[in-house]
This record gives sequence, structure tokens and C-alpha cells, in this order.
Amino acid sequence: MKGAALAAVLLVFLLGDVTQASAHVVKESGPFEVELGWGVEPPRAGAENFVEVTVSAAGGAVAVPAGALSVEVVYDGKAVTLPLTPTEEPGVLEAGLTPSRPGTYAFKVTGSVHGTPLDVSATCSESSFECVDAAADTEFPVKDPSAGELAQRLSAEADRVERANDRADSARTLAIVALALAAVALAVSVRAVRRRGGGRS
Repeated sequence: MKGAALAAVLLVFLLGDVTQASAHVVKESGPFEVELGWGVEPPRAGAENFVEVTVSAAGGAVAVPAGALSVEVVYDGKAVTLPLTPTEEPGVLEAGLTPSRPGTYAFKVTGSVHGTPLDVSATCSESSFECVDAAADTEFPVKDPSAGELAQRLSAEADRVERANDRADSARTLAIVALALAAVALAVSVRAVRRRGGGRS
């Protein structure tokens, strides 16, 4: 019984490792096998993170020199290209990135390793690496807005204030015009009264 229980525990740990490993996706480019995904998972909007890339060939890690590879990160039509920096672990590279919005991100790794081109890409999904979640989903007891959400709110508020100022400017302009017209009308009336008064005398 003890042996069966120990085997069950080991199986749980092994399954846990498989689940964690599935948070990255493996792509092939020529002789290279490239594993890519978020360094910290699950990724949260507004939380510091990094793109993690592992390069291997024929079952062994490939030492990638600095400046050899870069990763393009794409989100909602916007893109940024970051250099991948080798770590102390052979074949493992990182690029620091803080995702500011929840949603779908895509990674494209390009460059050349020892003269051989490397080009792979992947988009977050259930079968690749994890998409970015809203930070508020895990906050307790109060769900504070992320920096990105605050920026969106400030931008919307600035637009609202600008529209209000435009309306106020228009109202002031109309009031000035109305006062000018009233002044002209008053002057015309006064002149007419004076003329009538002069005619009676």
C-alpha cells in the first residue's frame, strides 16, 4: 500500500511538471528546436515578466551568443522588437517585458545562430503558451485597476474635458456675439429715439 501511495504521489508531481512545461510551445527551424513562452506564468497585466526562449539541436542545448536573436512581441496590431539576452544556462535566453494589457500576444523569434538562420513564431492559446490575464482577477480584497486601465481612464477623461472645454468656448463665443448684437441693437434704438425727439422740436 505504501508503495502504491508513493507511486501516486510521484505521478502527481510528474503530471504537474508536464502541465507546467505545456505553458511553453516548441517550434522547429532548420536544425534547431526552439521552446518559447512567458518566463513567469500565468502572466498578469501590469506585472513584470519576460519572454523565455530555449534553443537546442540534436537533443542538446545550443550556446547562443549575445545579439544573435531577437523577439518581436505583437499585441492588437502593435509590435515591439526586443533583444534576447543569453542567461547562465546554455541555450536559454530572455527578454524583459511587462505586458500592460490583458489579451492575446504573439512572439516571433528571428536571427541566426552560428551562421544558420532561425525563424519561429507562435501566438498564445490553450495549446501554446498562456495569454495575459487581467491582474484584477487575482486581487483581494479590493480589485485595483492596472496601470494600463488607469491610462485608458485618464485618456477618456482628458477627451471628455477637452470636449467640455470646446463646448464652453463655443458657448462663450455665442454669448459674446449675442452681447455685441444686443449692444448694436441698443445703439440703434437710442439713435432712433434721439432722431424722433429732435423731429418733434
